Amino acid sequence: MKLRVLYFLNFLSGGISASLLFMLPFIAQDLNFSIGQSGLIKSLFSLSKIVFIFPVIDFAKKYKNKNLIFLGAFLYISALILTAATNQYWQLLLIIGIVGGIGFTLQSPLAKSELIQQTTNTTRHKVISNFGTFSELGKFIITSFVGYTVIFIGWRFTALSFGIIPFVLIGIIFVKSLKIDYIDPVVSTPPLNFRIILTNRKLFLALCCSLLDSIASSSVIMYLPFLLLGFKYDPVIVVTINTVILLGSICGKFVLGRLTVKFKTGYVFAFSEFAMVLVALGIGFINHVWVSIILSSIFGIFTKGTGPVNQIMEFNSTKIKSEVTVIGTLDTFIYNIGAMIAAISFGFLGDAFGMSSVFAGFAVVALFAMIPGLLYERNS
Repeated sequence: MKLRVLYFLNFLSGGISASLLFMLPFIAQDLNFSIGQSGLIKSLFSLSKIVFIFPVIDFAKKYKNKNLIFLGAFLYISALILTAATNQYWQLLLIIGIVGGIGFTLQSPLAKSELIQQTTNTTRHKVISNFGTFSELGKFIITSFVGYTVIFIGWRFTALSFGIIPFVLIGIIFVKSLKIDYIDPVVSTPPLNFRIILTNRKLFLALCCSLLDSIASSSVIMYLPFLLLGFKYDPVIVVTINTVILLGSICGKFVLGRLTVKFKTGYVFAFSEFAMVLVALGIGFINHVWVSIILSSIFGIFTKGTGPVNQIMEFNSTKIKSEVTVIGTLDTFIYNIGAMIAAISFGFLGDAFGMSSVFAGFAVVALFAMIPGLLYERNS
């Protein structure tokens, strides 16, 4: 598949996944469910990605990679559209948790496999950084529009309108792609082999970074509105702060991935996690609008900017072609384990001790994430 198509699909994927999670506090108020129950939705969403990632590898050997990527896009867009019709918590649990989870699972690892096949060690830094940047652009642009639209027309009409438009666009792109000859690069992908983690110390440390970073940052976009609404901020301010943190995410993925060209990757990762510790504590415990806005922009840089840095650590931990082709899948698998742990544990932590404790939890995990990042460079 052409890089520009993969970039656009990642743009939609990032925007729609963030929008689904961002709307949860507003849906929770309307349907009357708790922070912990919102965490269960995100947890099931991540669990679906873990469970269905193994069938995806098998499907990729039988069906065209391109078709599966487009199928994934149609599924997660459908989840957004179906969200508009939900009236009960269990419906939302199934639609976002399973339908959306399967859709994102189909697209993410297969798109990464496409990127790996089309890049070398010298070009991979730039392409992966660009790929991640498009995801953050989607989160920033789509979620910003969704946030303000939710305030003025409600979450149901917002979900419906922001689902139909991309569904039509993806349909047009898919029909056009049928006219192009396509050679599937993942037909020869070997089976997922966890033994490579145990025999490759650098890869093991990089995946530890991915796990801890996921726990520390994957649920920020969902729990931040709960925190700010708890501070009694106006909903317009909440959406504005969400927009600021997403803008910071774009800068982070664009800049931090490129810093690895000049500085050691593990040190860039560890520095980012340390910055995340300080900023998470500030956001969680300082109830002041302008402080929240400033810290959120910085928080966005380091919570999402670590994504391409960590992926570069993983991909550069081996030069064996057969290992490189499955690292994208391993990264998705490990990341979603962390996301599942974070969603359910921090959700119930917020119910029990308040949302400030959730951001303290983010800080503690980020502090531990520095350790494998520093050890990674000692094994270089």
